[in-house]
Amino acid sequence: MTEEGVSPVSIEIGERLAHFDGEVKRYHRRNFIVSVVHFIVIRLGWIFKTESVIIPGFVGNLARIACPQMEGLVLSLIPVISRLGQSVPQLVVAQRVEHLKRHSRPFMLSVALFTLPWGFFFLVLLLAPGIKALFLLIVFFFSYAIFWLASGASRTLFGVVQGKLIAPESRGSLFAWSQTVGCFIAAPAALFMREFMEEGRLAFPTNYAVTFGLSFIFFGLCLGVLFFLKEPAYPKPSRRTSLGHFLSRTLQIFRQDRNFRRLAIAGALTSVTLLLFPYYIKLARDFLGINEGMFAYFVIAQNLANGTNSWIMGRMADRKGNKKPLCILSTMAAVIPLLALLLVHLPGTGAPWAYTLVFLIIGILPATVRMRTNYALELAPIDQHPIYVAALNSTQVLAVALSPIIGLAIDAFSFTPVFLIVAGIAAVGAVLTFTLIEPRHS
Repeated sequence: MTEEGVSPVSIEIGERLAHFDGEVKRYHRRNFIVSVVHFIVIRLGWIFKTESVIIPGFVGNLARIACPQMEGLVLSLIPVISRLGQSVPQLVVAQRVEHLKRHSRPFMLSVALFTLPWGFFFLVLLLAPGIKALFLLIVFFFSYAIFWLASGASRTLFGVVQGKLIAPESRGSLFAWSQTVGCFIAAPAALFMREFMEEGRLAFPTNYAVTFGLSFIFFGLCLGVLFFLKEPAYPKPSRRTSLGHFLSRTLQIFRQDRNFRRLAIAGALTSVTLLLFPYYIKLARDFLGINEGMFAYFVIAQNLANGTNSWIMGRMADRKGNKKPLCILSTMAAVIPLLALLLVHLPGTGAPWAYTLVFLIIGILPATVRMRTNYALELAPIDQHPIYVAALNSTQVLAVALSPIIGLAIDAFSFTPVFLIVAGIAAVGAVLTFTLIEPRHS
């Protein structure tokens, strides 16, 4: 012990923490730019596999060939796989990496793993023409599951990396720059989609082979960008614990942190609207007769809205905290099902173009996930970021059980009652969001 009663070990750890903070500040600008470029390139890859347009279009085509009476149920597997993928790996990954001093390498591995399925499925569609639709569905869902398992892991890992390398007051700007620039580049790029998606161009499924191949290329490029990250070693990581102990700590956070508990419950309720994503295309096909030639315009609308909204919400979060953007976004999530039902019943030939409004509002929803994560990061000390991010994302599994029910209900009772019930559930989540306490003001 020193004369001041402080042990040499404590002094050494304090010095290492001070050095770590200095290194983070030193490379902050570099890591900020690398992160922005990474997400811009991801955005370009994402437009060719959007869960609201491209994937439902592809799966719907196969389902109508393989099992036309069960199209709604087959479409329900899309959100089941994506929600499970984003929730199941979270706690396991967080427990495995919590003790590490650096997290950028595991993050890069997860990005590599979510890139490969698109290259594989591109080859399947391109090199094996004439495959039966049912077999294609099975192979696709297998590849899709691998993608979402890796993507779920990458979301937790990026949340940890961001919490370590990006200052709280810059996280909104990171989101704003990456999404706004990425989306405004992606919107005109989506026009290229018309060259192979419109009727009379490339035949099915070759047209989708091209889209998935483009996703593979851009995801591979975004992986390359990550090699320029500079992550100093954190000198005081958490001790490695068993998965059982980790889960016990997670439950303790839910019990003791009232604000986090409300955030998680509100997020689970509002995310129920994501389960309807595969059905907006089916709704438009059934009521408005739209074809795949409209897909490019839906993707463009979605990206323009995403880019504009991301800038506004990101800058608002930096100035006022994450609660206000969350309240706005949660409210809009509850509106989408109601708007879709209204627009498909509009008279006149302009209804298919008016339906683009649905995808404009869908375009603002990606900001919700990032704002929710940033809110959770501000609730926790740096060494608890993995468990907070994983615990938050794992709550999405609660909505998974509803997805097959939604698919069966739409097949049995049509869209209207199902969309109204989902809108009501999301509205409860939006109201609960307004009761959160802004961490910066508490």
